Amino acid sequence: MAVKAELSSQKLFGFVLPVGLDAELIKQSVLSGLTAIFLLAMFFIFVLPRFTDLAAAQKKVADLEKNVNSLNRALAVLDDFRDDVSINTKESVSLAIPTRFDPGYILLALRQLALENRVNIVSYSLGGGEVGKEEVTKGNLISHQVRLEISGAPVNLIGFVDNLDSYLPVASVSELALSE
Repeated sequence: MAVKAELSSQKLFGFVLPVGLDAELIKQSVLSGLTAIFLLAMFFIFVLPRFTDLAAAQKKVADLEKNVNSLNRALAVLDDFRDDVSINTKESVSLAIPTRFDPGYILLALRQLALENRVNIVSYSLGGGEVGKEEVTKGNLISHQVRLEISGAPVNLIGFVDNLDSYLPVASVSELALSE
């Protein structure tokens, strides 16, 4: 008895396949190819444009890290300043920008400076005034004129003028006259 095997044609996606081809294998291959094309399309549409955003975000992160490093160095310098500077110098720095007009402090500082430099204060006059909070925050300070007449040895007078900026908050000599 002989068995006759009959080969039949198969249909796949509306197409008639030739005899001898495996329809299931072709179907899986086509679906795999379409899936790969779909994934590539999604990559080019959604993922690839985000790489430019990623580069911009990396630049921002690098800039922020640079700023953090700069701030850390500034804080380290401030910590060193706090550790290495004497109390008198710290007080001078805290008084560097006055927030109010204090004639008592000015006179006390001038008397201490005169005592240390062995000069005599003959006369003085202070121009009054006040520094407002808005002016301090904007950095606009009103100058207060102090006229001072001192007497002493020339070397001591020079020392007095040289040390003037370390005793007053912000001091500048605008007019200097010497007489014998």
